[in-house]
Amino acid sequence: MKSSQFWEFYESVRPKLGARADSLAKIFEHLDQFDRPVGIIETGCTRDAGNWTGDGNSTVLFDRYAQTHPGTAVYTVDIDPQATALCRGLVSPLVTVCTGDSVAFLRQLADEPPANLPHIDVLYLDSYDLNFDDPLPSALHHLKELLAIAPRIAPDTLVVVDDSPAAFSGFFGANGVIHLVTQPKPGGKGKLVGEYATNIGAEKVFEGYQCAWKRMRGSVHSTVPASGFAHAVVTRSEYGSFAVGIEDRYVGASLLATGKSGHAEVERAAAYLQPEDNVLVVGAHVGTVGIPLARHCRHLTAIEANPDTFRLLQCNVLLNNTANVTALNFAASNREETLRFVLNRHNSGGSKRMPQVHDDAYFYDNPDIVEVPAYALDAKLEGQSFALVFMDIEGSEYFAFQGMQRILASARTLIVEFIPHHLAKVAGVTPEAFVQAIEAHFSNLYVPSTGERIPRAQFASTLRRMFDSNQGDDGIVFTK
Repeated sequence: MKSSQFWEFYESVRPKLGARADSLAKIFEHLDQFDRPVGIIETGCTRDAGNWTGDGNSTVLFDRYAQTHPGTAVYTVDIDPQATALCRGLVSPLVTVCTGDSVAFLRQLADEPPANLPHIDVLYLDSYDLNFDDPLPSALHHLKELLAIAPRIAPDTLVVVDDSPAAFSGFFGANGVIHLVTQPKPGGKGKLVGEYATNIGAEKVFEGYQCAWKRMRGSVHSTVPASGFAHAVVTRSEYGSFAVGIEDRYVGASLLATGKSGHAEVERAAAYLQPEDNVLVVGAHVGTVGIPLARHCRHLTAIEANPDTFRLLQCNVLLNNTANVTALNFAASNREETLRFVLNRHNSGGSKRMPQVHDDAYFYDNPDIVEVPAYALDAKLEGQSFALVFMDIEGSEYFAFQGMQRILASARTLIVEFIPHHLAKVAGVTPEAFVQAIEAHFSNLYVPSTGERIPRAQFASTLRRMFDSNQGDDGIVFTK
């Protein structure tokens, strides 16, 4: 998610970054699209505190990004102990600075992923000094780095190689006109990585002094090797056992790597519950939030629209002997209807109603498009009331609110995801419209990501400010 504080810092140093200014900005724009903590791996750390133009000071930039995006993990490695010692003095403890051979380091990360690095969102390769007269040694080293970490590379991992200006063959003709013999392609450190990317059909994101690609592992990458028979893998966490889809690189990857997913959301919601309460979870996914919450209440109703994910939710209810959970398979809307629904593979929790705006971020993993039944919750859950409503439905919140006015009126607490691009591109509504459907039912708003506590009169202005600055939150809390 975008942080105005980070971008103010970036713009302050941008004039010093020279040829890297635009490409470094694109790296951080790539990171801003994720609605979760991100992971960054860099080879070759900052070696000169003031050398912005010569080296780019990327470690310092990654550190500042981590400081303004809680939970972000940054790992950097350099073979020179003097360089790593200097770097540790320039960055915060949020950056893990390691001394050693980068290829061996990356291979270890691939074999033993750190608990705080469930995702690699940027792989920044810059560990080998470039000799422009003989670039192949550095180019070969960076290809080795890429192959060492390849098992952890996801389709949307941005692989960046520094010092890779485009190279071509040509000759000067009359009047100084250059005639190309070969088309420009990445040179310098990125020569071999660029050839590899071309051969496997990777997506080039940008080129210039630095080059970057996505889809270095194809359009869909499974957490575990897929087969014609495998549909899910069972993981174990302190909150229970969960079957997750083998292609899921978010909840599934986090559970496999760390044994955790949704812990913060569970703890936040549980604080508002009493043992005799009934709870409604709309957008239950595979149950990593709803099933643990069921231990804190009398009964929990879990609604999940994705038919594939719903089957895993049913499985997980049984795996955890959760007798007080009722799971229902439909979408929440403002009326009874049939919705076209996007079934994402890579992030199954991001599955959603067909967006108003076609954004590649919603379709990059070749999702299936299906039709699902949708209902107004007041009608579908007639006669039922809930002390807590927990909602995570990827842009359908506005429509769900319209169809659950009775339920909201009786609820003590509403916890709902607030993601600006979901409002703008999925629902096509303003933050004012979003809050208008619920503000009559609640008096206070708590924004966990900022710690703000907001009275009803400032609901709309607060959400407008967050929307305009692209500031999301995975669960803002409305209370009576």
